Amino acid sequence: MIDTVSFRLNIGNEKEIVMQSGCHYARDRLAEAIEEDRAGAVFGNTWKLATAFALSGADWAAWSVYHTKLRSKYNDLIRGPEYRDSFWETDRERKAIMWNRIETAQSCARYTYIPESIGLPQFIEGPPVKAQWIRKFLDRRSLPRDVEVEWFLRSYDSQQITIGPNLEFAPSTWQLMINAGLVAKNGDIPPKMAAKALSMKDLRQLLDACGIAPEKSIAAACNAFSDYGQSDPKAAIERLRAQIGNRDIYMLKPPTGIAWQDFQSWRQQLRGIATAVTDIYVGDLRAISALCHNSEA
Repeated sequence: MIDTVSFRLNIGNEKEIVMQSGCHYARDRLAEAIEEDRAGAVFGNTWKLATAFALSGADWAAWSVYHTKLRSKYNDLIRGPEYRDSFWETDRERKAIMWNRIETAQSCARYTYIPESIGLPQFIEGPPVKAQWIRKFLDRRSLPRDVEVEWFLRSYDSQQITIGPNLEFAPSTWQLMINAGLVAKNGDIPPKMAAKALSMKDLRQLLDACGIAPEKSIAAACNAFSDYGQSDPKAAIERLRAQIGNRDIYMLKPPTGIAWQDFQSWRQQLRGIATAVTDIYVGDLRAISALCHNSEA
């Protein structure tokens, strides 16, 4: 790693953006990825370009300015906690809150640029992405590049906790990720998080074994089990282990110092950056106005 330096990244049609990175190879890798993306039939694969940005360690100052303003507007509109900070008693309530947040995020397009086909509300609900943090985190693990790519691409929110190996990953990749500390297993997973791997039927049986009244949603059941675990940690682990049996529970871990939900927002933002680069290339005035005018920020 070297000191952070700024560089101009040409994205075609006489347009360029200013980025910063502490990685000496960032500019060349991004230029190569963009050139490859341009050669695609319809500007290639958005997630592929997003991954290039994630692994380059290059940050876009204009994006931080844009995203901070967007998130501020979004929070003004919802006038309450973000979806990820909300609590719901039932799955019906969860879906209602989620759709309200999605519709609010979509309404922000009336005020500023929003990349198309982006994961909402995750895209907005998180601090501006810092790819340098992701790069530094991976540099400490000395993983093959294809493993880094697979880790970023397949760390879906819905797949954070699994019973048995995460089948989204190749077996060889999964083992390398475990060895590198990107995956926690069994006793290294907090009981509340481990309980999320269980079905509603298993959770009801677990709560019954703990002498706890049944709950109406997985989130509420996990919270109830967490409260039990705080009062009697040893008993909670024993009850959970008995419910799981001889199965293993695994948990994908975010980069050090970053909450899992913030990491999910970063993944969507990096996809948004890839989309924005394409939009600027083709002359989308909303993207140019929202981002390019701040490139020197």
